[in-house]
Amino acid sequence: MRKPKKHIDFFSHDTNSSDDDDMAYLQCEHGLNGYAIWFKLLERVYGNSYYLNWIDRNEKVVANSYGLSFEAY
Repeated sequence: MRKPKKHIDFFSHDTNSSDDDDMAYLQCEHGLNGYAIWFKLLERVYGNSYYLNWIDRNEKVVANSYGLSFEAY
């Protein structure tokens, strides 16, 4: 029996993702950085067994890894 994968190699990204009301609101509030961060977080979740251990310090670590200031958001 094959071992289950602990991550996936890709995930579906709908061609009309930015038309979703919630995504449109995210972009209104944070511009394209909000859109990019959303999909970067999905990459982390799907690449880590569909789980992201989110603790307070991760906010700054994730923002810094994308070259952003946490305080800006």
